[in-house]
Amino acid sequence: MKKQINLVSLFVDVFKVAPLMFCVEYFFTAVDSVALAFIAMAIERFFSNVLSFTQGSIDLVQIIYSLAILAALNVLSEAGSGIASYFGEVYADLSNRRLHERVNEKIGKLYAISFENPKTLDSVNKAYSGASASRQVTNIVMDIFTLYMPYFVIYSVYLYSLRPILAFCVFIVFIPTLLAQVVKSKIFIEREDELAALRRKKEHYANCVSQREYVKETRILGVVSYFFNLYDRTLGTITHLLIKSKRKAAAVDSFAKVLNLLGYAGVLYLLLDSIFKGFIGIGAFVAVFTSIKTVFDLMDELIGSRLGDFSDGYAKLKGYIEFLNLDMPADNGKSVFEHDSIHLDNVCFEYPDGLEVLSNISFAVKKGETVAIVGENGSGKSTLVRLLLGVYLPKSGAIYHNNVNTSDLQYSDMHKNVSAVFQDFKKYKMTLEENVRMGDLSKDERTKVLSSLNISGIDLSEKFDLETNLGREFGGIDLSIGEWQRVAIARGIYRNSDVIAFDEPTASIDPLQEYQLYKAFAEIAQGKIAFIVTHRLSCIKFCDKIIVMRQGKVLYIGSHEKLLGGCPYYKTLWNSQAEMYTETPVS
Repeated sequence: MKKQINLVSLFVDVFKVAPLMFCVEYFFTAVDSVALAFIAMAIERFFSNVLSFTQGSIDLVQIIYSLAILAALNVLSEAGSGIASYFGEVYADLSNRRLHERVNEKIGKLYAISFENPKTLDSVNKAYSGASASRQVTNIVMDIFTLYMPYFVIYSVYLYSLRPILAFCVFIVFIPTLLAQVVKSKIFIEREDELAALRRKKEHYANCVSQREYVKETRILGVVSYFFNLYDRTLGTITHLLIKSKRKAAAVDSFAKVLNLLGYAGVLYLLLDSIFKGFIGIGAFVAVFTSIKTVFDLMDELIGSRLGDFSDGYAKLKGYIEFLNLDMPADNGKSVFEHDSIHLDNVCFEYPDGLEVLSNISFAVKKGETVAIVGENGSGKSTLVRLLLGVYLPKSGAIYHNNVNTSDLQYSDMHKNVSAVFQDFKKYKMTLEENVRMGDLSKDERTKVLSSLNISGIDLSEKFDLETNLGREFGGIDLSIGEWQRVAIARGIYRNSDVIAFDEPTASIDPLQEYQLYKAFAEIAQGKIAFIVTHRLSCIKFCDKIIVMRQGKVLYIGSHEKLLGGCPYYKTLWNSQAEMYTETPVS
């Protein structure tokens, strides 16, 4: 059973960032609090001594002594506050970095299929927001125990010693504000749930007009203003929600503050009543009168501001905690590092939206076989490859690697010793060598890098060398989509693997280069389990098996010759392409 993250365990994580610095910060916060609380008593003693001096009952030395104590407490309070603030700012940076790292670590361990679910993407958005709020919430809680609570406890004891009703009245008047924070917390939590998806939309619309991968097409299509309008409309919705929630919170706050003001007036009246009836002396009156504003300021800061920030921060922190508690792949302790065979038994798969894309898939392949997967768009070819590579797990049925069910494997180990080039390959804005070595960062074999580039058709003698930065964003050179695809292919080749899959690897490559690449792929696939997904049937006659798919099901498996004779659908696909190059279709 996995350990659930809660507020307490989160505080422990924040503390572990830098325990000594954490202790120093809140030690000096407590010093500030205690010194501030004793200032009222020091004021009473000073003014009482002044009165006694005018009456001739004490000498000047005692006045100077009481004044020195008052000054020392003020200095101690300011010093404690300054030191605590310095360490607090440094600690905030350190803890924010660690908590964001934890979000990243969690993202790296989630099932890949999770990212097909919009709720997961919303959770990620809320998690980053919550990670930034974690230090804020932790700091507020620690300040309650080291700053506010010591001060109010000491000051309450002091007021109680003067007249018990003073202590009760001062704190009772803030109950409305405390209740207001409970209401505001609910408002902020509801707001955060609505904002997560809207923030992602806003960021996407901004990217559509500002990111290099979109800018050419959006300019040509003339849709820049359209995306600006979408961005503005979404931002307007976000602003409306923020204003709406803040308006509700302000209304609650205003009502609570009216009650607080009435309470403040009542306390001042009670203070005057106390001196007229002889409950307190002049010194105590001056001390309470001068410090009561500090009490109310701190109480208002705590309940009206800090607890308000806590409500806002906790609403975000709740999303962070929920994200860390998302289901993760189980560590079943089994690993497969060699792949001699893959067997699918009645495999079905559906995406989080409930749409089934694969149904009752069964077949087996063994080491040394090259398998092509063909079919119309949307037939499930790319999804099947992801299942074969362990990126996704089946909804039902089983996939066996070396007779071990992938559901029983450690998820982190499922992708070891496999390699793939997907049709939606990524462009890493780094050097050419780094782009290739991304295939296997555990090794540094420049000779293998050069060999992989050569096989993929990249000629270093033209405009590339291994240190060339790719992409203009960081001062490098631009590549055509075909050149980027060849870099991705080199990355896939560089990675040592028992299983290799190419998913539409030549979509952006010219026919001559395509033929050479498929020829190279046939050589690379020797001794491996190899899969290739393609629409170009003329390039897969060398494959040992061809899997024909339609509407998420396997129609037929066989060699090119057998399929032409036994699978009408495959023959139709073949003829439709053959007609482009010959006058007479295959009969």
